[in-house]
Amino acid sequence: MNARVRVMLTDEQGTPFAGIGVIRLLKAIDEHGSINHAAKVCGLSYLKAWTMMNRLDEQFDEPILNRTSGGPQGGGATLTFFGRQFLKEFEAYHQRVTRTAKTEMKRFTKRLALLFLCGVVGLTSCARAPDEPDRIHVAAAAALKYAMPDIIARFHEKHPEWKVEATYSSSGSFYAQLTSRAPFDIFFSADMDYPGQLIEEGHVAPEELFHYAGGRLVLWTRRDSPIDIQDMKMEALFHPSVVKIAIANPRHSPYGKASEAALQAYGVLAPNQAKLVHAQNIAQAAQFIESGAAQLGVIARSLAQAPALADRGTYWEIPADRYPPIELGGVIPPWTKHRELATAFRDFVLSDTGREILSKHGFTLPGDS
Repeated sequence: MNARVRVMLTDEQGTPFAGIGVIRLLKAIDEHGSINHAAKVCGLSYLKAWTMMNRLDEQFDEPILNRTSGGPQGGGATLTFFGRQFLKEFEAYHQRVTRTAKTEMKRFTKRLALLFLCGVVGLTSCARAPDEPDRIHVAAAAALKYAMPDIIARFHEKHPEWKVEATYSSSGSFYAQLTSRAPFDIFFSADMDYPGQLIEEGHVAPEELFHYAGGRLVLWTRRDSPIDIQDMKMEALFHPSVVKIAIANPRHSPYGKASEAALQAYGVLAPNQAKLVHAQNIAQAAQFIESGAAQLGVIARSLAQAPALADRGTYWEIPADRYPPIELGGVIPPWTKHRELATAFRDFVLSDTGREILSKHGFTLPGDS
């Protein structure tokens, strides 16, 4: 018995626009520098390949390909910076899903075999699988990528019967999902605005709002960079080695909005506009810099101080008076099926233990001067 898994990205109407075929086509374009040549390698008509790339481009604000037309070779195509990052992330995601499906298939066949044994042979000693513990699904701002696992681990020590699973993305992305009643039990935003909008629009009751932390921004670069970021501060953006500067997308990331405001306050936004690379969230901005795709950028202090990044980079903390305050809040949506657990987890985050963990990870705390 086998299972076939198809991983597809779809638009809001449910129409697929990317799958394994797009991954293969993008890799062929990257190798051959031509949609026409890549189509032949992938066994596609030129029209089919062109349509696939146009459909992909329509989904994003940034282009996937740099295209040229005319000339003796009939033009060409290369992947943009965003296109390369999309290919890298989507291929990795595709591989993870496929691996998970194979693992789950093995588990399924084992359980099926056990059921067959119990039912056909009639073994009365077949043990009933223990009930899975109650669990909640947490929507957490990307700035919490390293702090939240520590909080969950400590919470589980206190409540081993409960399970907490976190998903990390930009607050704006979670807001959009929650307006459609996405199955999250609690939302930890990177600002107070998105939770406030959910309340204003009637999705969540006002009494569910809570304020759990404050954020800070730093200018971060890799430790092997030639830039002395502590000495140069914002002037580091003009260092000759800087080709790309990463920040979170200000359209849907509170940290991105604050980052853009900080650059504007120092008068370095306009001169460096062409160098800016907008990441989907603040954690991806850090990833861009860590990977060398960008030479420096503005990220959350909570990420810069995390063990995973602390040894790999160096930073200068941007004075808090140069950008709007970053106040982090959250809500519990009314459709949660585990209100007791969600409430207990929120209370734990707001407790002395939760505050201690948040502070250790570089967040400021409500009520502190």
